[in-house]
Amino acid sequence: MSPLTVVGIDRRGNSCYAVRVTESTGRPEVHSVVCYDDDHRPDDFLSDHDRVVLSVPDDLVQVKSLCVNHSDPIDIRARARFELAQSLLEPESEFLFDILITDESDQLLGLIYRYRRLEELQSEYGVNNFNGVSYLIRAAALGRGYLAYARQVPGELVALVDFDGRLASICLIYRRRIVGLAHLATGHPDHASDEELSRMAAEFRTVLNFKLASLANQGVSLPLSELLLSGAGTDNRFQDMLKSHFPTGVGRPELNTGYFGDKVTAGDVPLSNYLVALGLIVN
Repeated sequence: MSPLTVVGIDRRGNSCYAVRVTESTGRPEVHSVVCYDDDHRPDDFLSDHDRVVLSVPDDLVQVKSLCVNHSDPIDIRARARFELAQSLLEPESEFLFDILITDESDQLLGLIYRYRRLEELQSEYGVNNFNGVSYLIRAAALGRGYLAYARQVPGELVALVDFDGRLASICLIYRRRIVGLAHLATGHPDHASDEELSRMAAEFRTVLNFKLASLANQGVSLPLSELLLSGAGTDNRFQDMLKSHFPTGVGRPELNTGYFGDKVTAGDVPLSNYLVALGLIVN
């Protein structure tokens, strides 16, 4: 039996960042990475037998904090789905539900996707004819990519921020688990003035402080260890601007190249730009 191949595709503006991964020995191996626009998708990159996972923009997904007892893991998803469905004013048949288990307590993150919008995304990604398509919110994929494929920075509480040219996906990691998701409308930092960058950095501090306060109410009261940036527009100018708001440290995620095949090359594109795409294929 041939190993399962999974393709993760993440859209950043007019470009798609895709990775192709197999798990033939229980350890994932990245066979290829490719960046393409809508008019120049490689014809041989996708196979009919591939499982495809697409990133979903954060502003198209409802994220809700849930408290569900973990004592019966078989029943967790059913109970979480019921609570998520009860929060909606529309028929639950119009939505796809998912959950993220955040830690050893009873706290979960519920994810609500609208089926109609997912179908539109399939068309935008150009994978209409694939049956095995699944989805994950960008912020969660960012966290999973970091945990599975990046070198871990010291400290228990880390914030990840990834820019796609329109939104910034934000993921909080506590003791190697995703504990918080957020996003912020930013535009492209490369095109911003110093004044606009300063305002953007202040907005980031406000959003992260709000999320940290929410975590403190759940018993996670540690200070932020480091802020890691990836994606479009994370040049030194913006990074320096953020350092005045986050004195504990601002850096960039470093991918572990041991997961990449010898012939894998990203060209001029930073490998960290594929972090979301990599996270899409993590179980």
